[in-house]
Amino acid sequence: MKRKRPSRKNLEKNVELGVLLENFNSKFDLVAEQTAQIPDIKEKVDGLTEGVMGLTEGVMGLTEGVMGLTEDMEVVKTDVSDLKEDMAVVKTDLEFIKSALKKKVDYDEFAALERRVIVLESKLRTAS
Repeated sequence: MKRKRPSRKNLEKNVELGVLLENFNSKFDLVAEQTAQIPDIKEKVDGLTEGVMGLTEGVMGLTEGVMGLTEDMEVVKTDVSDLKEDMAVVKTDLEFIKSALKKKVDYDEFAALERRVIVLESKLRTAS
């Protein structure tokens, strides 16, 4: 029996087919490797999701805190406004008191004046 020698075209096709099979096998191995990593990736994503949820709760807590501080700040602003008005009244009253005190005589001046009047009265009695 005579064996046929493969033609050049058949050899080229066989080589080409072999290269395609190797390429397909390497890509299939890569897909299989990546598929094996899916559970690890899922665990990491779940961990990150829990972390994000924790951060979200933290942000919500901070937001509530800021809202409370904003309300407190409004109360402080109102109180400061009231204190400004009260301080204006106190300043006006203080000016009035200062003016009234300037018109009054201090105790030492009054004592000296009283002594002078007594001396003058005694001179008038002796002169009469």
